[in-house]
Amino acid sequence: MANQRIRIHSMALLLGALPAAAGCANDSPTMADDPGAAAQVVASAQIQFEPPEVEVRAGETVTWRFEGVPHNVFFLSGPQPPGDIPDPTQNTSVSRTFTTAGAYDYECRIHPGMTGRVIVAEESAWEIGPRY
Repeated sequence: MANQRIRIHSMALLLGALPAAAGCANDSPTMADDPGAAAQVVASAQIQFEPPEVEVRAGETVTWRFEGVPHNVFFLSGPQPPGDIPDPTQNTSVSRTFTTAGAYDYECRIHPGMTGRVIVAEESAWEIGPRY
């Protein structure tokens, strides 16, 4: 009976730890987040930008975190795109500030099909209050 209670208790502890361990796989960054960035995009070893679309206000900054394998960023559209990130980059972060409202599509030219979008809204288009 005592062995059965130990097994049940051990199983409960293990099951309780699983959600935390599962979250760590996706939530633990390989480098520090940029606290000054309005949005962050991870260029992952799974050959995708996460999230694939972010929204910021005009004048705000987006930081790309390049993990695992080399990536780059080339802007394909937008009224006034910031500078591309042309050099293959990995295990670092690079930021760009967007000054003009509009939609900015971009791609990684190392990995065909790896695309993302930054939507920049005029500052006056945002409601006053917390952003979620």
